[in-house]
Amino acid sequence: MDSVDETASLAGPPDVAESSHHLPSALPYFSALVGRLNPILRVLLRQPSELADAPAATIKRSAVESLDSDLRRSRCLAERSTGYPSAVATRLLDGAARNLARGVRVLAGAWANAPAEIRGEMEALQMELMEARFQGPASDKGGGTHVDTEDLVVRIKNGEEDELWVVISEIEVLLGEGLVWEEGWRLISALLNRLASAKSANRLKMIPVLRSLASYSTENKVAFRVYLCPFHFDFHIIQS
Repeated sequence: MDSVDETASLAGPPDVAESSHHLPSALPYFSALVGRLNPILRVLLRQPSELADAPAATIKRSAVESLDSDLRRSRCLAERSTGYPSAVATRLLDGAARNLARGVRVLAGAWANAPAEIRGEMEALQMELMEARFQGPASDKGGGTHVDTEDLVVRIKNGEEDELWVVISEIEVLLGEGLVWEEGWRLISALLNRLASAKSANRLKMIPVLRSLASYSTENKVAFRVYLCPFHFDFHIIQS
Protein backbone atom coordinates (compact mmCIF):
# COMPACT_ATOMS: atom_id res chain seq x y z
CA MET A 1 0.00 0.00 0.00
CA ASP A 2 1.29 3.44 -0.89
CA SER A 3 -0.20 4.78 2.36
CA VAL A 4 2.01 2.42 4.39
CA ASP A 5 5.10 3.66 2.55
CA GLU A 6 4.11 7.30 3.11
CA THR A 7 3.49 6.70 6.81
CA ALA A 8 6.80 4.86 7.17
CA SER A 9 8.57 7.93 5.81
CA LEU A 10 7.19 9.89 8.79
CA ALA A 11 8.45 7.40 11.35
CA GLY A 12 11.70 9.19 12.04
CA PRO A 13 12.98 11.47 14.80
CA PRO A 14 11.03 14.71 15.31
CA ASP A 15 12.80 17.80 14.01
CA VAL A 16 13.75 19.29 17.37
CA ALA A 17 17.08 20.75 18.44
CA GLU A 18 18.05 18.63 21.43
CA SER A 19 20.44 21.23 22.80
CA SER A 20 17.57 23.73 23.20
CA HIS A 21 15.16 21.28 24.77
CA HIS A 22 14.35 21.39 28.49
CA LEU A 23 14.28 17.56 28.51
CA PRO A 24 17.45 16.68 26.57
CA SER A 25 17.58 13.13 27.90
CA ALA A 26 13.90 12.48 27.13
CA LEU A 27 13.90 13.52 23.49
CA PRO A 28 16.25 10.77 22.24
CA TYR A 29 14.04 8.22 24.04
CA PHE A 30 10.90 9.54 22.36
CA SER A 31 12.69 9.65 18.99
CA ALA A 32 13.80 6.03 19.44
CA LEU A 33 10.22 4.96 20.13
CA VAL A 34 8.99 6.71 16.99
CA GLY A 35 11.85 5.22 14.98
CA ARG A 36 10.80 1.68 15.91
CA LEU A 37 7.69 2.13 13.76
CA ASN A 38 9.68 2.41 10.56
CA PRO A 39 10.89 -1.21 10.26
CA ILE A 40 7.46 -2.47 11.36
CA LEU A 41 5.76 -0.51 8.59
CA ARG A 42 8.35 -1.62 6.05
CA VAL A 43 7.58 -5.27 6.82
CA LEU A 44 3.84 -4.62 6.56
CA LEU A 45 4.44 -2.96 3.20
CA ARG A 46 5.93 -6.22 1.89
CA GLN A 47 2.95 -8.31 2.96
CA PRO A 48 0.72 -9.70 0.16
CA SER A 49 -2.10 -7.25 -0.54
CA GLU A 50 -5.75 -8.26 -0.81
CA LEU A 51 -8.07 -7.09 -3.54
CA ALA A 52 -8.65 -3.38 -3.35
CA ASP A 53 -12.33 -3.81 -2.53
CA ALA A 54 -11.82 -6.55 0.07
CA PRO A 55 -13.00 -5.62 3.61
CA ALA A 56 -9.62 -6.56 5.10
CA ALA A 57 -7.83 -4.17 2.75
CA THR A 58 -10.22 -1.38 3.67
CA ILE A 59 -9.64 -1.96 7.38
CA LYS A 60 -5.86 -1.96 6.92
CA ARG A 61 -5.93 1.19 4.82
CA SER A 62 -8.07 2.92 7.45
CA ALA A 63 -5.69 1.85 10.23
CA VAL A 64 -2.66 3.17 8.35
CA GLU A 65 -4.40 6.48 7.65
CA SER A 66 -5.28 6.74 11.35
CA LEU A 67 -1.68 6.02 12.34
CA ASP A 68 -0.46 8.58 9.82
CA SER A 69 -2.58 11.24 11.54
CA ASP A 70 -1.52 10.10 15.03
CA LEU A 71 2.13 10.13 13.99
CA ARG A 72 1.92 13.65 12.61
CA ARG A 73 0.18 14.87 15.76
CA SER A 74 2.67 13.18 18.09
CA ARG A 75 5.70 14.50 16.23
CA CYS A 76 4.22 18.00 16.29
CA LEU A 77 3.56 17.80 20.06
CA ALA A 78 7.18 16.76 20.60
CA GLU A 79 8.39 19.66 18.46
CA ARG A 80 6.15 22.11 20.34
CA SER A 81 7.59 20.96 23.66
CA THR A 82 10.95 22.55 22.88
CA GLY A 83 9.75 26.05 23.78
CA TYR A 84 8.46 25.20 27.25
CA PRO A 85 9.97 24.42 30.67
CA SER A 86 10.06 20.82 31.83
CA ALA A 87 6.67 20.86 33.62
CA VAL A 88 4.93 21.58 30.30
CA ALA A 89 7.36 19.73 28.02
CA THR A 90 6.97 16.56 30.09
CA ARG A 91 3.19 16.56 29.71
CA LEU A 92 3.38 17.31 26.00
CA LEU A 93 5.75 14.39 25.42
CA ASP A 94 3.60 12.13 27.61
CA GLY A 95 0.58 13.08 25.49
CA ALA A 96 2.52 12.48 22.28
CA ALA A 97 3.47 8.98 23.43
CA ARG A 98 -0.08 8.05 24.53
CA ASN A 99 -1.55 9.32 21.28
CA LEU A 100 0.91 7.29 19.22
CA ALA A 101 0.19 4.21 21.34
CA ARG A 102 -3.46 4.38 20.31
CA GLY A 103 -2.46 4.48 16.65
CA VAL A 104 -0.19 1.45 17.07
CA ARG A 105 -3.01 -0.44 18.81
CA VAL A 106 -5.35 0.20 15.87
CA LEU A 107 -2.62 -0.85 13.43
CA ALA A 108 -1.98 -4.11 15.30
CA GLY A 109 -5.69 -4.93 15.30
CA ALA A 110 -5.99 -4.35 11.56
CA TRP A 111 -2.91 -6.40 10.64
CA ALA A 112 -3.81 -9.56 12.55
CA ASN A 113 -2.24 -11.68 9.79
CA ALA A 114 1.17 -10.04 10.11
CA PRO A 115 4.11 -12.30 11.05
CA ALA A 116 4.14 -13.26 14.72
CA GLU A 117 7.42 -11.40 15.29
CA ILE A 118 5.97 -8.16 13.91
CA ARG A 119 2.76 -8.54 15.91
CA GLY A 120 4.91 -8.98 19.01
CA GLU A 121 6.91 -5.85 18.16
CA MET A 122 3.72 -3.82 17.68
CA GLU A 123 2.31 -5.00 21.01
CA ALA A 124 5.60 -4.29 22.81
CA LEU A 125 5.86 -0.82 21.26
CA GLN A 126 2.28 0.02 22.19
CA MET A 127 2.91 -1.01 25.79
CA GLU A 128 6.14 0.97 26.03
CA LEU A 129 4.49 4.07 24.58
CA MET A 130 1.65 3.81 27.11
CA GLU A 131 4.03 3.37 30.02
CA ALA A 132 6.68 5.91 28.96
CA ARG A 133 7.31 8.69 31.46
CA PHE A 134 9.37 11.76 30.61
CA GLN A 135 10.99 13.72 33.41
CA GLY A 136 12.92 16.96 33.59
CA PRO A 137 15.08 18.65 36.21
CA ALA A 138 13.25 19.35 39.47
CA SER A 139 14.54 22.93 39.47
CA ASP A 140 12.74 23.72 36.20
CA LYS A 141 9.15 24.31 37.28
CA GLY A 142 8.13 26.84 34.66
CA GLY A 143 7.94 29.98 36.78
CA GLY A 144 7.70 33.13 34.70
CA THR A 145 6.97 31.18 31.52
CA HIS A 146 5.69 33.38 28.68
CA VAL A 147 2.87 31.89 26.63
CA ASP A 148 2.34 33.36 23.17
CA THR A 149 -1.45 33.60 23.21
CA GLU A 150 -1.47 35.21 19.76
CA ASP A 151 0.30 32.14 18.34
CA LEU A 152 -2.31 29.87 19.92
CA VAL A 153 -5.16 31.97 18.52
CA VAL A 154 -3.70 32.01 15.00
CA ARG A 155 -3.19 28.25 15.03
CA ILE A 156 -6.77 27.67 16.23
CA LYS A 157 -8.10 29.90 13.44
CA ASN A 158 -5.93 28.64 10.59
CA GLY A 159 -4.75 25.16 11.48
CA GLU A 160 -5.86 22.02 9.67
CA GLU A 161 -7.57 19.34 11.75
CA ASP A 162 -4.33 17.69 12.90
CA GLU A 163 -2.81 21.06 13.84
CA LEU A 164 -6.04 22.01 15.61
CA TRP A 165 -5.84 18.79 17.64
CA VAL A 166 -2.26 19.65 18.58
CA VAL A 167 -3.01 23.21 19.69
CA ILE A 168 -6.01 22.08 21.77
CA SER A 169 -3.80 19.46 23.43
CA GLU A 170 -1.20 22.15 24.07
CA ILE A 171 -3.81 24.44 25.65
CA GLU A 172 -5.02 21.58 27.86
CA VAL A 173 -1.51 21.23 29.28
CA LEU A 174 -1.02 24.97 29.65
CA LEU A 175 -4.34 25.29 31.48
CA GLY A 176 -3.28 22.49 33.82
CA GLU A 177 -0.14 24.48 34.63
CA GLY A 178 -2.11 27.73 35.09
CA LEU A 179 -0.34 29.49 32.22
CA VAL A 180 -3.04 30.82 29.86
CA TRP A 181 -5.83 32.04 32.09
CA GLU A 182 -5.37 35.81 31.86
CA GLU A 183 -6.13 36.07 28.14
CA GLY A 184 -8.63 33.23 28.15
CA TRP A 185 -11.31 35.35 26.47
CA ARG A 186 -9.23 35.42 23.28
CA LEU A 187 -9.00 31.65 23.24
CA ILE A 188 -12.74 31.38 23.92
CA SER A 189 -13.48 33.51 20.85
CA ALA A 190 -11.15 31.52 18.59
CA LEU A 191 -12.35 28.12 19.82
CA LEU A 192 -16.03 28.98 19.42
CA ASN A 193 -15.36 30.19 15.88
CA ARG A 194 -13.89 26.75 15.04
CA LEU A 195 -16.37 24.67 17.04
CA ALA A 196 -19.01 24.29 14.32
CA SER A 197 -16.58 23.49 11.48
CA ALA A 198 -14.21 21.20 13.42
CA LYS A 199 -14.47 17.44 13.16
CA SER A 200 -16.15 15.59 16.02
CA ALA A 201 -12.92 14.47 17.73
CA ASN A 202 -11.71 18.05 17.96
CA ARG A 203 -15.10 19.34 19.09
CA LEU A 204 -15.04 16.84 21.94
CA LYS A 205 -11.59 18.14 22.96
CA MET A 206 -12.71 21.77 22.73
CA ILE A 207 -15.67 21.51 25.09
CA PRO A 208 -13.71 20.73 28.32
CA VAL A 209 -11.23 23.49 27.43
CA LEU A 210 -14.08 25.97 26.98
CA ARG A 211 -15.55 24.89 30.32
CA SER A 212 -12.24 25.48 32.07
CA LEU A 213 -11.71 28.87 30.46
CA ALA A 214 -15.26 30.04 31.21
CA SER A 215 -15.02 28.97 34.86
CA TYR A 216 -11.84 30.94 35.55
CA SER A 217 -13.32 34.41 35.89
CA THR A 218 -16.47 36.46 35.46
CA GLU A 219 -14.83 38.21 32.51
CA ASN A 220 -14.22 34.90 30.76
CA LYS A 221 -17.76 33.73 31.50
CA VAL A 222 -19.21 36.93 30.02
CA ALA A 223 -16.96 36.59 26.98
CA PHE A 224 -18.11 33.00 26.62
CA ARG A 225 -21.78 34.02 26.58
CA VAL A 226 -21.17 36.92 24.18
CA TYR A 227 -19.20 34.88 21.67
CA LEU A 228 -21.52 31.89 22.01
CA CYS A 229 -24.73 33.68 21.04
CA PRO A 230 -24.15 33.99 17.26
CA PHE A 231 -23.56 30.25 16.97
CA HIS A 232 -26.81 29.17 18.68
CA PHE A 233 -25.14 26.47 20.74
CA ASP A 234 -26.73 25.32 23.97
CA PHE A 235 -24.73 27.08 26.69
CA HIS A 236 -25.73 24.44 29.25
CA ILE A 237 -24.36 21.58 27.15
CA ILE A 238 -20.89 23.12 27.30
CA GLN A 239 -21.24 24.37 30.85
CA SER A 240 -22.53 21.09 32.34
